[in-house]
Amino acid sequence: MPLAAGDFSYLRDMEKELNVMLARRARRGGARYVNTYAPTLGHDLCRPAGERWIETFAPEGAAAPGHPNAAVESAMADAVDRGLSRHSWHR
Repeated sequence: MPLAAGDFSYLRDMEKELNVMLARRARRGGARYVNTYAPTLGHDLCRPAGERWIETFAPEGAAAPGHPNAAVESAMADAVDRGLSRHSWHR
């Protein structure tokens, strides 16, 4: 799936807008929003293997090109766990 140069910034900006909307909705609903975007900064698709948390489009081994890998899923789970642990009801 080819992407144009402007696609990356567009997708990033859309993700940021979505996160702002989700945080606002969570606040209005009395829920806690956990930012899982911030921990991913610096681990984008253009980083070398071992540093990137999004699989490349290269055919040499990426199981799910353009999708998160296990490292990012783990980092996001840690962020959610930290966010939940700030509440007394989470033990």
